[in-house]
Amino acid sequence: MPPSLSRRRGFIAVAALLAATSALLGQQVRGNLVADSSGRPVPSAIVELLDSSGVAVVQTVSSGDGRFALTAPRPGSYRIRVRRIGFKSTLGDLETLAAGRVATITLRLPALTVTLAPVEVVGRDVCPAEMRGGSPTGDVWEEARKALLLTALARAEHRLEVRSERYSRDVVVSSRQILNEHVSVMTGDSIALFRSAPAEDLARLGYVWQQSNGVVYFAPDADVMLAESFAATHCFQLVPDPAKNDAIVGLRFTPTVTDTLPEVSGVLWLDRLTSELREMEFHFVRAPTGLPDDSLIGGKVGFEMLPSGWWTVNRWELRIPLVVARPHGRVMGFTLVRYREVGGRLLEAKESSEAMP
Repeated sequence: MPPSLSRRRGFIAVAALLAATSALLGQQVRGNLVADSSGRPVPSAIVELLDSSGVAVVQTVSSGDGRFALTAPRPGSYRIRVRRIGFKSTLGDLETLAAGRVATITLRLPALTVTLAPVEVVGRDVCPAEMRGGSPTGDVWEEARKALLLTALARAEHRLEVRSERYSRDVVVSSRQILNEHVSVMTGDSIALFRSAPAEDLARLGYVWQQSNGVVYFAPDADVMLAESFAATHCFQLVPDPAKNDAIVGLRFTPTVTDTLPEVSGVLWLDRLTSELREMEFHFVRAPTGLPDDSLIGGKVGFEMLPSGWWTVNRWELRIPLVVARPHGRVMGFTLVRYREVGGRLLEAKESSEAMP
């Protein structure tokens, strides 16, 4: 083979390899988020790539020094949207992302804060079709969604390494006596802290599954709460703090569907001054036949912003029926005699060095 032809084929092979590598890398935008007033990096902000119709096609979280990286699904024109807890969204300029190219930008974020109104009386039900930003209920739901999304993204992107304590104990309802308590410590990715079943399965089968080896109860996690199927099947209502603390705002969620599937109802509690999600409490409704419809059957999930800026679940508990009895002389209904409480708490968390953009 002539040397010139050999070199030409070699050049073509290298060019083809570079083209394939470029296509594999896709079209990226990398950048930095800085506060407009101080110029300091903005960590733990939700960074989204919006397509021409305004739909978020990919999301990530800015790192501790304000960096982020997003890969678009295809070449085209996109905008960057940044959402932070307690602040109004920031929308960047239109960016054209070419195939295999990397665009680099710096976004300066103005400090336009969100103020949640105090809740003095229970508000009216607001269902998904009525939910909108700018309304008191819509504003509270949007701030809660930010914390849930930050928790879900930190988990999905393996941003945190954690050490947690787990426990399981049986409790006698009448005396609150604790039996058969077991405690263990686990380390690993934050994905293992608290996880539910897929939202689509819960919407189809309900939150209590009767299986051949027993009954399984599922609590809603961040991914479930963020799913379209959850928003489509629950209405929301502003509620005041029972202790009359006007620094706390409650957002109650109740199922809208009228079928017989076991469902969840509960309240998201937010700090009104910082707009930070603090806790979700929930209980199960429409229990299957033979199981008590008791308010004790449910649980709580706590949320926390770590010193590094990441959000995570910091405690959780789930109470499920263990022993039930039919009250004497009653044909219908069951009384809870003993329940099992399973849960845990976060002992330590640190940012994973392998997940930096």
